[in-house]
Amino acid sequence: GLSLILADLKKVGRPAMMMACVPASCEILAFFLFAPTILGVSRIEAAVMGAVLGAVSPAVVVPRMVQLMDTKYGTS
Repeated sequence: GLSLILADLKKVGRPAMMMACVPASCEILAFFLFAPTILGVSRIEAAVMGAVLGAVSPAVVVPRMVQLMDTKYGTS
């Protein structure tokens, strides 16, 4: 995430934001719903774990998507 260039992010625009926000929201919701049963933690602890996981995911997904767009992967 530290190597993310704002100009590259603006170039990809809405798809990058959707790929960053939608999976993070789903991860937080899934942890909130399932972690108390599976891991035996409280709902608050489950939400915090989901937020940590959701915060890490865009740092992996968005730079990779920018790289794929720069190499024009899948456009032929």
